Amino acid sequence: MKRNKVLFCILGKSGSGKDTLTKLVSKKLDLPLLVSHTTREMRTGEKDGVEYHFVPDYIFENMLEHGDFIETTTYHIESENRTYKYGYSKRVVDNCEKGLCIVNPHGLKKFIEAGYNVVAIEICRNERDRMLSYLQRDKNANVQELFDRYKRDEEDFEDLMSDYIVVNDGTIEDGVQQLKTIIKEELFFQFIDGEVDKI
Repeated sequence: MKRNKVLFCILGKSGSGKDTLTKLVSKKLDLPLLVSHTTREMRTGEKDGVEYHFVPDYIFENMLEHGDFIETTTYHIESENRTYKYGYSKRVVDNCEKGLCIVNPHGLKKFIEAGYNVVAIEICRNERDRMLSYLQRDKNANVQELFDRYKRDEEDFEDLMSDYIVVNDGTIEDGVQQLKTIIKEELFFQFIDGEVDKI
């Protein structure tokens, strides 16, 4: 069952624009965007079940104990002295034949290890715009957290091997077009491969 799926795993450092581009492409191509679980609080403008399934820590831990997650990640925000957990549940992923998901390099590795057919697409952006984007997206943005994220991203993405790279230094429309083209071409080749396998 897993081999028949194709999951477009979108990766990018904080402020790269991965969330914005992925949501827009999801709508334009009518591909579902898989929603992960998290224990962190909602940011300004977010909605439960849209950006994330926001759950309290005890529910997340209960799901973890029952083996409900394909992958999980824990982030400690030093400036808040808080730890937040994220994870994609097996139910969410297995109910989707073709879709998009936003992951970090650790999550990508877990999807691959679990045997899913993934296409890894990294969203890159210049550092100045990344930092400005982070500071502007949340009225409660914390400068210290920005530096914490920057340091963590440098470590997490150091050895990333992606299938494609989208350079998000132009307009939103340009980034959307790059990502959309990659996904449409991959879907075409996946279809061709599937038809050949049936022969």
